[in-house]
Amino acid sequence: MRGNRRRWTLIVATGSVVTVFAALAALASGALSQHQKSVDIAAAADGTATASCPSGTEAVSGGFSAPGFDPQFDQASNIPFGSRRAGKDGWKVDAKNFGTASGTLVSYVYCDRHRPGLTVALKTVTIDARTTDSAAAKCPRGTEAYSGGWKSPANVTGDDAFFAFTSMRASDRKWKVTAFNDDNDDAHDLQAFAYCDKRKPGLVERSKDTTVAGGVKTSLTPKCPGGRQAVSGGFESSELTPNKADAAFTITSRRGSTSTWRTVAYGNGGPTDESPITAFAYCKA
Repeated sequence: MRGNRRRWTLIVATGSVVTVFAALAALASGALSQHQKSVDIAAAADGTATASCPSGTEAVSGGFSAPGFDPQFDQASNIPFGSRRAGKDGWKVDAKNFGTASGTLVSYVYCDRHRPGLTVALKTVTIDARTTDSAAAKCPRGTEAYSGGWKSPANVTGDDAFFAFTSMRASDRKWKVTAFNDDNDDAHDLQAFAYCDKRKPGLVERSKDTTVAGGVKTSLTPKCPGGRQAVSGGFESSELTPNKADAAFTITSRRGSTSTWRTVAYGNGGPTDESPITAFAYCKA
């Protein structure tokens, strides 16, 4: 009996050592932690959600989701109009609820305890009324675009909204955002952000693509290869113009797991239109 107890004690001790080593391995791998903030947006109203990192960590990427989004706009239908870093420890998402019922908007922030000190590159373009254009923020030489985002004009929503249907890495140093200015009369500024890492982590891209009919939702979840973690993600659809409404709008762009990035989009065209949508995961060893 005493011998059994000694063996049990040895097993427990060994298990504790394994647990400690596993925790140390996770820390050494540079795994990002996820934090989120949810807000309710009333029907036909604007809202903002800002997720924050814990003390001692840095916000290195982020995302958003609109749970329960109704592509028929009979219930809650939150569409994001901005997604970018808020200071060094937060991620801010702006949206408008085009539906007829209150709905949830969620902001996600991914936090690095190693605090890499990302720098911010900004590009602003003025988009004429009823016109599509792109802004591409470019990181300085010797750095890499780790993640990115965008900001639409303040107090411009509803029928005058900016609809961003592309937000993605355009190269190792660029983050590109493409949007349509739905204002009938006035030009407005679109801002694109790239968050630049001097460590040059050599991110690997994985993608998935499909088409989605008007009034329908679809989901894509590209997976990183070989045990790499998904540290950021993006999306791309077709060009939206006054005479061509069949673009897909992304309503969720966030981690699906440590190795995947999940994109949910709905088709903005008619029932017979097929809108292309591509989802991207940017992966770090």
